[in-house]
Amino acid sequence: PLPKILEEESKIDNSKYASINPSIQVFGGSRTDDGMDYETFALPVEVTAPMGESQTFEFTGRLENLPIPSASNDVSGELANILTFGLWNNHLVKESSLKGPPLLIKSVEFEAPYFPVWPPKSYTAIFFDSKNKGNIEVYATEVIGQFMQRAFRRPLKPGELNRYMDFWKDIKNDFESFEEGIKEVLIAVLCSPNFIYLATPENPESNEIDDEFYLASQLSYFLWNSPPDETLINLALKGDLHDELINQIERMVNSSKISNMINSFAFEWLRLDRHKSMDVNVENYVDFTRFIKEDMFNETYNFIEYVLKNNLSIMNFIDSDFAMLNQNLAEFYGIEGVKGNKFRPVKIVENNQRGGLLSQGSFLSGHSDGVQAHPIKRAVWLKEKILGDHPPAPPPNVPELDPETPGFENLTLKEQLFIHRNKVSCMDCHQKIDPYGVVFENYDAVGRFQLTAKEKPIDSRSKLPDGTEINGIEGIKEYILDLKKDDFTRSLVENLLAYAVGRDIGFADEKEINNIVEKVKDDNYRF
Repeated sequence: PLPKILEEESKIDNSKYASINPSIQVFGGSRTDDGMDYETFALPVEVTAPMGESQTFEFTGRLENLPIPSASNDVSGELANILTFGLWNNHLVKESSLKGPPLLIKSVEFEAPYFPVWPPKSYTAIFFDSKNKGNIEVYATEVIGQFMQRAFRRPLKPGELNRYMDFWKDIKNDFESFEEGIKEVLIAVLCSPNFIYLATPENPESNEIDDEFYLASQLSYFLWNSPPDETLINLALKGDLHDELINQIERMVNSSKISNMINSFAFEWLRLDRHKSMDVNVENYVDFTRFIKEDMFNETYNFIEYVLKNNLSIMNFIDSDFAMLNQNLAEFYGIEGVKGNKFRPVKIVENNQRGGLLSQGSFLSGHSDGVQAHPIKRAVWLKEKILGDHPPAPPPNVPELDPETPGFENLTLKEQLFIHRNKVSCMDCHQKIDPYGVVFENYDAVGRFQLTAKEKPIDSRSKLPDGTEINGIEGIKEYILDLKKDDFTRSLVENLLAYAVGRDIGFADEKEINNIVEKVKDDNYRF
C-alpha cells in the first residue's frame, strides 16, 4: 500500500542524515505585491534533540530592524502588506531531490512587545531613581541634564541647560503626565546640532585638537558606529583618553560592536552595493540562491574581521592561505569538508583557487552582468579599490560590445574584448584597463572557478601596461604582492581614513596619509 511505501522511502531519506542535525533560522518581514521583503534575526540554532523528542527555542529581535509593513493604500493584492514571520531549516540543500535532515515544528508562539524587566531599560536609563523624585523641578533638571550630556557626548557648558529647562516650564502643563512633558524636551535635544554633528572644537590658541570628548566621539563613531560608551566618557572626564588610546582601541576592536565598522566600511570600500543589486540569471545558475548571495556578504565581512581581530598583515586581503567559509558557501565553491552554518577560517589548498578578497563571490558576482563574467567591471574595481588608480570615465558615445559581429556569441570574453579594443575610439582606455580584467576570466558570473567557457579552454594570461606578463588570478596576486604592495597599502589607508573622518580626502591629507603608510610598513603591514 502507498502509505507503507512512503514511510519506507522516508526512513531511507532520513537515514542519510542520521549524523547531521537540522538548524533553525528565523526571519521576519513584509509581504509585498511580488514576493516578500524580509530579514533574518538572531543567530541560527542547531537542533540537538534526538529523533522524536522536542526542544524549545527562543529567538529575540527588534521589530524596527525588520522590514515590517506600514499602513498604505498603495499596494494591491489580498496578501500584500502583511507582517510575516517564519523559519526554515538552515541546513540548506542545493538540489530539489535532497531533503536535508528532518525538522518537525510542533508549534510557534509570537510575543510582542517583549520586555525582560519592567520598567524596561529604555525607561529607567532616562527616568532614573533619585532622592529628588518628589521635587518635580529638581528631578526634571537632573533628567534633562543627564540626557543632554549623553546626547552631546560631553559635559554641558555653563548656561546650556537653561534654555531647555525654560522650554520645559513653558510646555509642562500641556501634557497629562510628567514623562510626556519631558519627552517633548528630549525631542528638542535630539534636534540640536550638538547631537546631530561631530563639531570640531574651536581652540584659537592652537591648531591641535586636544578635546578628549571630541576624540571619544570620533573614535567611537569610527570603530563602533555608535556613541561613546561609559568607559570612553569617563576617561575623557579624567583627561586620560589620549594616554589610554592604544588600550582602548584594543578593547574596541575586540568588542562585538566592531562588526558595525567592518560591515559599513567593507560595503563602501569594496562596492558591495553592486553585489546587493545584481540580478543573476537563475536559469543559468539554478543553485545561486538568496542564501548563497547572503553568505557571500558574510564571507567578506567575516574575512576582514578575522584579519583585524588577529592583527594579521593587510596583504591577506590580496592573498591568504585561508578562506572564511561555512558549509553552504563551501559546497557552492566546490570545497569539501566544511560542516555547519558558522563561518570559520578554512585552510586553502592549491586547487581551491580562493584566498584573499580578489576571489570572493561578493566582488566577482557584483562585478558581472548576471549572465557571464565582466572583465571591465572587475578591472576597474581592482584598479580603483585595490591599487588606488582611478581609470578615466569612458568618452561619450563609445559603442558597447557589438553582438552583430559574425560568430560573436561563440567568442570568449577575451576574444570579444580584443575586437572591441581594436576600435580607434576604444583602444587607448582599454589597453590600460582590459589586462587587469582578463585575469578574472576563470570566474563565472557567480564567482565559481571554471576552466572552460563556451566549450573553449579559458585563457587568462595577460600582459599588463608596464609589460609584466601574468597568468590568471594567481598571477595578479603575485604581481601586487611583489610590485604594488605599497600602492595597495596607500589605497587601503586612503579609503579607511575617508571612512574614519566621514569626508573625502584631499591634498591637505597627503602628509598624514604618508605618515600612516610608513607606520603600517614598519609594523609588517599589520591591520
